[in-house]
Amino acid sequence: MPARDQSIAAQKPLRVGLCGMGTVGSQVVALFRRNQTLIDNRAGRHVQLTHIASRRTNQKIDGVIIEPDIFAIASNPEIDVCIELIGECTTAFTLLKKAIHHGKHIVTANKALLYAHGDTLFSTCEQKGVSLLYEAAVASAIPIVNILCTSFAANRITRIRGILNGTSNYILSAMSAGKRFDDALTHAKAMGFAEADPSLDIDGLDALHKITLLARLAFGHIAQLPPPTHAESIRSIEAADIACAQEMGYRIKPLASASYDAQGVSLHTYPVLLPTDHPLAHVNDELNIIQVDADGAGSSWYSGYGAGGAPTASAVISDVITLAKERAPLTQSAHFQTKLPLIAETQNNYYVRTTHTPAADKKIATIFNAVGGHKMIGTKTYSVWRLNNIKDLSQIFRNISTHVSCQPVCLRMMD
Repeated sequence: MPARDQSIAAQKPLRVGLCGMGTVGSQVVALFRRNQTLIDNRAGRHVQLTHIASRRTNQKIDGVIIEPDIFAIASNPEIDVCIELIGECTTAFTLLKKAIHHGKHIVTANKALLYAHGDTLFSTCEQKGVSLLYEAAVASAIPIVNILCTSFAANRITRIRGILNGTSNYILSAMSAGKRFDDALTHAKAMGFAEADPSLDIDGLDALHKITLLARLAFGHIAQLPPPTHAESIRSIEAADIACAQEMGYRIKPLASASYDAQGVSLHTYPVLLPTDHPLAHVNDELNIIQVDADGAGSSWYSGYGAGGAPTASAVISDVITLAKERAPLTQSAHFQTKLPLIAETQNNYYVRTTHTPAADKKIATIFNAVGGHKMIGTKTYSVWRLNNIKDLSQIFRNISTHVSCQPVCLRMMD
């Protein structure tokens, strides 16, 4: 036996229990089966998938015990690491609390769980002396959590922004190629890029959960979670908006943004018009991209697949290998004492498309001109306006409400 193999055989195996055999869970199993020797070599010891909790107990996997009870994984003394991939909040929270209580390290891809209960889980892990890793919860194949924890350890980070939701980006990319919204969503589901209920994705909440996790790592503890109103949906975007954006030299992309200054932390997700020469404008389909601005490292960019079973499974097993090498921090949580206030955004530039009769056009123009608006496109049925440096659109929309035939489409613009 080669010396390397002898060394691995002499080490105590890391025993892993998997909860959830859906899209990601099945890919975790496939990656273990395909690359077991490589995983062991890189971990320095045998990493053994010993148990799987799944409702589909008729499955047979050599060397793996399959059972229907996920809580049995949490309390089993023969399991060192619990991988949580059940994709639900309430049950997952109960599961992980029990697993941590029984001394298990945690690997999860559940960003909604960490958004809602992360502080409690991180604190409990520190008390029990176990680790909680979640690389797979943000941007799948991009190792951004590890990058923020290690590569930027000597930096003050001022901004993180990018495309963090592969489903929304896939839909908007497909619409730019001529597909209708519903057709693009159906295709995204068929390709495994969208959940059966895609609301969290297309309404911006999934990206809000992710950018909040990154902001906690980058800036510190945030005094309050951003409310759902800090996430804006892509549902209102129509083919006319895609066409108008292209005519004006822009592309519509789903942006997540976190910034930090003396006033506090700003966290938002929204569809935005980006100039066609902007680096984010050419990131298409399920790809994600993240920009990090820091005082020492400057501005850096990271891109990779942000949706799909295989990229997420890759991130999950990467965390397991980190645990096997015993190089994991107790928790990838923010170690800052001060709780930072959450602040609202100030002024923005907006694209506004109003649908109206020709007779109403002059009245709408009068209202928009009064706030410095610029008419970009005009047809018999709708007009497109650019409004610059606007803090609150609500009063403007109330003023035009009697002149339009439906709710205006309003999107932010970046130059």
